[in-house]
Amino acid sequence: MAKSKEELEAEQKEAKEKLEAILSTSRPKNLREGVGSGVSNIVKGAVGGAGVVVLLPLLGGAVGAKQAGIVGGAFGLAIGAIGGVLGGAAMIVGGAVSGVVQIGRGVAAVPQQLIAPRQGKYWNEYDGKWEESDLEAEKKALEGVPEDNSDLLGDVEKDLDDGKKKQDGAPEEVVDMFYYETLDVAPDADKGTIKRKYYKLAKQYHPDKNPGDEEAAQKFKVIAEAYQVLSDDDKRVIYNKEGRDGLQGQNDDEAPKLDPVILFTFLFGSDKFNDITGQLANATSSRVGDSPDIPLTVARQIQKRRVGRLAIKLAERIEGYVNVKKSGGSTDEFVAKWMAEGQDLSTASFGYQMVTTCGKVYNLVSVAHLG
Repeated sequence: MAKSKEELEAEQKEAKEKLEAILSTSRPKNLREGVGSGVSNIVKGAVGGAGVVVLLPLLGGAVGAKQAGIVGGAFGLAIGAIGGVLGGAAMIVGGAVSGVVQIGRGVAAVPQQLIAPRQGKYWNEYDGKWEESDLEAEKKALEGVPEDNSDLLGDVEKDLDDGKKKQDGAPEEVVDMFYYETLDVAPDADKGTIKRKYYKLAKQYHPDKNPGDEEAAQKFKVIAEAYQVLSDDDKRVIYNKEGRDGLQGQNDDEAPKLDPVILFTFLFGSDKFNDITGQLANATSSRVGDSPDIPLTVARQIQKRRVGRLAIKLAERIEGYVNVKKSGGSTDEFVAKWMAEGQDLSTASFGYQMVTTCGKVYNLVSVAHLG
């Protein structure tokens, strides 16, 4: 029996959607990424297919038995088995096809991977393609754009600072305001507001910024203690009802802890490295209290700005050296200046490790670019 026009169009639409789903998979930068992504898709398809084969018969049997007893259970089991085989096969085949496509893309990407860096191109991981590097255009595009990206984050920061983000089920009464006053937040502040305040204050009183200042060191400790309590739902409930006395004994064996994300930010995100690494994504996230109101597109735009600014600063930093080197002059002055800068950067928390890592990254990228 011939299929109707509507049926044919529906089949074509379904086939098109399946093809687009396969082709929309992130385009790999090189063979390694292609093989990794392809194998992952194949494994996911196989595991998902096996799961469907096992679960659908059980689900069908359970539903059938509930509705029509033993006979219904047997019928549901049979129908589920058929659906499981068909659905499982479809998932396995889909995963295999997607995997093979990704591996093929990885193979096809090899020539461009070798050529593009030498042409001054960079890999845009979001769009999955090599793009031309035009620092002059990038510099012009960034003119007038605030360094702190307040044009993108300002509204979220303002809402947090104004206390508009409230905790669900806010307490009716708090017997001890010390920790709330320490972080300068209201008793009904949500976790995002608390985290932003903690990040700002901890950054202000961090030992790196206040070497030898015992008062700042004590303030930093109290801030960490306040955050440890107010960021923990159970401890916060006890504190609200009983105050600090109610927490006696709970923290006797442990020192006040920094939030792991913020700890990483403080250890490896010293302001001294701003011209080299920019503001780490972790720092940006803490700055806005891990707000869900920051869409992925905005996060990508912030990252693109960060990369652009750092590239411009690096180009400006080495421009004089390159010009002198080309003219045959002495570069000793530049080397001495950078050595002094490196020694200063090494005085920051984990500064030596950061300087060494950045140097290795620069070296690897330059080798890939120059060939």
